[in-house]
Amino acid sequence: MTQYVKTFHAVEIGDGGDGRWAERVRPAMAGAAVWLTEEGRTPEGAARARRLFEEHMPELVPALDRLAGQLPSPWAGTLLTMAAVRPFFSGCTQIGREGTLLRNYDYAPEHCEGTIVSSHFLRPVIGMQEPGGGCWTA
Repeated sequence: MTQYVKTFHAVEIGDGGDGRWAERVRPAMAGAAVWLTEEGRTPEGAARARRLFEEHMPELVPALDRLAGQLPSPWAGTLLTMAAVRPFFSGCTQIGREGTLLRNYDYAPEHCEGTIVSSHFLRPVIGMQEPGGGCWTA
C-alpha cells in the first residue's frame, strides 16, 4: 500500500473582498479554462451557468461577482458557479439538511489541494478549498 504524506494549510479569507482569497486562487486559475465543458467556454454556456447559479443560489450572487471580479480569467465567474465544469471536477459526495451542508471530496490524495479555509461570505464557515473553489460557496 502506498503511503501519502500531505501537509494541510489553514487560511482565513474573510468575506473574500480584500484579496486574500484571490491571492490563493490565482495560480489555479491560470489554466482553468480547460476545466470547463465545451459549452461552458461559450458565451451562451457562461450565461446558462450564471442563470443556474442565480436561480439556485441567489444569495451568493454578490459573493460570486466579488470573487470573480478579482481574478484575471474571463471564465472566472463561470468556473466559480461550478455549473459548467467537466465531470472530472464533480468529484464530491454531499448531503444537506436544516441549513447544514456536509460535503466529502472524493479526490485521490495527490489531487487534494490541502487548504482549510475559514470564510464568512454569508456566515462563518470552515471548509476545504478544492481546487480554488470548494468552500467558497458556503
